[in-house]
Amino acid sequence: MLETKNFGQTKDGHKVSLFRLTNQNGAYVEVLNWGGRLRSLGVPDRSGHLTDVVLGYDTLVEYEADPTYQGAFIGRVANRIRGAAFVLNGRIWNLPANDGPHHLHGGPTGFHSRLFTATTSTSNAVTLTLRSEDGDGGYPGNLDLRLTYTFDDQNRLTLDAEARSETDTPVSLTGHAYFNLDGPEGGDILNHYLTIPAEEFLEAGPALLATGRSLKTVGTPFNFTAPKLISRDISNDHPQLKIGNGYDHYFILPPSEGMSRAAEVWSENTGIQMTVTTNQPGLQFYSGNLLPGLPGKGGRPLSFRRGFCLEPHLWPDALNHPSFPSSILKPGHIYNHSTSYLFSIK
Repeated sequence: MLETKNFGQTKDGHKVSLFRLTNQNGAYVEVLNWGGRLRSLGVPDRSGHLTDVVLGYDTLVEYEADPTYQGAFIGRVANRIRGAAFVLNGRIWNLPANDGPHHLHGGPTGFHSRLFTATTSTSNAVTLTLRSEDGDGGYPGNLDLRLTYTFDDQNRLTLDAEARSETDTPVSLTGHAYFNLDGPEGGDILNHYLTIPAEEFLEAGPALLATGRSLKTVGTPFNFTAPKLISRDISNDHPQLKIGNGYDHYFILPPSEGMSRAAEVWSENTGIQMTVTTNQPGLQFYSGNLLPGLPGKGGRPLSFRRGFCLEPHLWPDALNHPSFPSSILKPGHIYNHSTSYLFSIK
């Protein structure tokens, strides 16, 4: 079932809609066409009670002032770009800096702050489109984006994104939902069990920029190949954890064609398990180390480590690391991103 509601007006007077998808189990998803944001995701816990496992805000005004990308769809390029610049086809492209001297998540006017057009709505899906003009956010070429949220009767949320460009341009998209499987009344996410089948992660340097080196996870606090409490090693004195004040690192997934398992998270408190599959080569695991404590839904503070992010996307700062897989989309090609979040009871 699909319901559409008014969610207010942006500062420049554009109406924003909230789309609520409800499946046959009564579980639901709420999506905003502003920023392509995932606002709520209600799934049953072990007692059958619906639990909203996504952080967010009550009003559009709060979303517009949000510094943490709550539930946002990120583009043109997820993660950080060193020095807010890159070279493409012999030309230097300068981008707006919004993370010190660096460029983060598409910059201040990235897709997280844009009004999408709803083009297709069915009982279990909503499709949003966006035209990003040449020069938008400092990036070259006109880019056409099509984003679809689908919620099925197995309590599986899928994000599918397609992008086409008229010229060479970098593209690396992702969803930036903050999850807490303990729900609105839960505390921090340190009691969640996490699995990521990655044997390598990218080393982060100052300002959490990729250094260009990959490190082994085995024998380090970054080994999540078997289920492990997030709390177990997060206070370890490993230098990579000190750089991020916790986890904020890109995990390289085993090579695979098509969709593959990227992560699994389980809360013993609620019994809710989330299984993430994606067609992306890796994902950023962020343990909410910089959440500033702003009031979220119901006035509950979005405080330190109140939520975690699992962000599948292409390798970060690939534009400045020739040894990394390319993030350049060429004319005539289609960029395709697909990530699913399946919720079950364990």
